[in-house]
Amino acid sequence: MPLPRAAEEELRRQVDSQLSKGLIRPNKSPWSSRPFVVPFVTGDYRVVIDYRQVNKQMLDDAFSIPIILENLQKESGLSYCIALADPVLRQVNDGRLEVIEYGSKKLTQAQ
Repeated sequence: MPLPRAAEEELRRQVDSQLSKGLIRPNKSPWSSRPFVVPFVTGDYRVVIDYRQVNKQMLDDAFSIPIILENLQKESGLSYCIALADPVLRQVNDGRLEVIEYGSKKLTQAQ
């Protein structure tokens, strides 16, 4: 589906900005989804990617990794087990706090 011109320009601006900051990088993987933008009430746009089609092609794990907290709870005999976790990396992008994750990129201390 073609994007309106303003939305296409905003998509290009945000992608170029994230490329120049090193937050994203070019990729030639056959597993990809096209980004598009969703308008805010204010008239701004947010870049989003719909991974549902890619996810449909993924195989389920035959053996899932056990959840450590559930196992600890069972072994300890406790009724409740609460865990709080923060994301490893977060960024502020145009005033919005966003979680970022790079599983295949080695990060420096500064990043």
